[in-house]
Amino acid sequence: MKTEKIYQEVFNTLIEIIPEEWNQTVLYFEHLNYSTEIYFYYYSSNTNEPIYWGDIKRLFQIDISYHKELINRLFYLFTELYNHFVSEGQEPWTSLTYIIDRKGKLNIDFSYEDIFEMSHDEIEAKTGDRCGVGNRRPDPTTGGSARSECKWGNLCSAIPSPSYRRP
Repeated sequence: MKTEKIYQEVFNTLIEIIPEEWNQTVLYFEHLNYSTEIYFYYYSSNTNEPIYWGDIKRLFQIDISYHKELINRLFYLFTELYNHFVSEGQEPWTSLTYIIDRKGKLNIDFSYEDIFEMSHDEIEAKTGDRCGVGNRRPDPTTGGSARSECKWGNLCSAIPSPSYRRP
């Protein structure tokens, strides 16, 4: 798959996953030697508060098996993107932050940091900074979602801790 086609397929998959109108989606994907990780949140057209992808099942009446299939499609697409970069002789990245708005305006930040040399807190801080949400910290009042303070105030309010890991 060509890079542009993968980006378009990710956008189409996000449209299928998110069961309401949204303005922006921020997705984080990590590709390490033997594991991948993905999570995202989106800003609904109805609110300025970010919604974690894992909360979609709780907030909306959706087909859980179809939802899992779509998440698996995201894993596949980003793994294909990684493999495409490697096959083209480009430096392998370890993670990316994919930010897209409803109109399709895309911003991707690739990271080449050696995650194995970093502590969990350092990874969380760097991930939060790249996503524009500051440092994530669990918030038990949101059932596992995380709250953070940052220079933009409540615009950067939540990004959950990673919870969908593939061995």
